[in-house]
Amino acid sequence: MGETLSITRYTKWEYVKGRPQAEKADGIIVKGSVQPLTGSEILKLEEGERTREHYWCWTKGDIKKKDLVTFNSNCFEVQVVEDWLNHKKARMVKIDVDIPAQ
Repeated sequence: MGETLSITRYTKWEYVKGRPQAEKADGIIVKGSVQPLTGSEILKLEEGERTREHYWCWTKGDIKKKDLVTFNSNCFEVQVVEDWLNHKKARMVKIDVDIPAQ
C-alpha cells in the first residue's frame, strides 16, 4: 500500500446557536492505495456530483463514513465504505474545507 493518509474523525459535537460544532477530533494515520474513479463509475453518480474530484481508497486501516482524509494536501470526505475481505474500500470526494489544527 503506497500512500500515507491522515484521517480526522470528529467524535464529539456541541450545538452552538442551533448549529453543530465539532468539539473533539481524533487523528488517525493509515496506509492505503488511492485511485480515481473510472469514467463509468463517475457516470453512475448523481449529476451534480460528477464534476467533483472522487477517489477510491483501499486500506486495511480504520476508515469510516464522514471521516475527513488529507490526500495530496487536499481535504476529502468519505462518502461510502465497503468491506472487501480484509480491506475496506472507501469512496471519498474533495471538499473545500480546511481541517482545523489538532
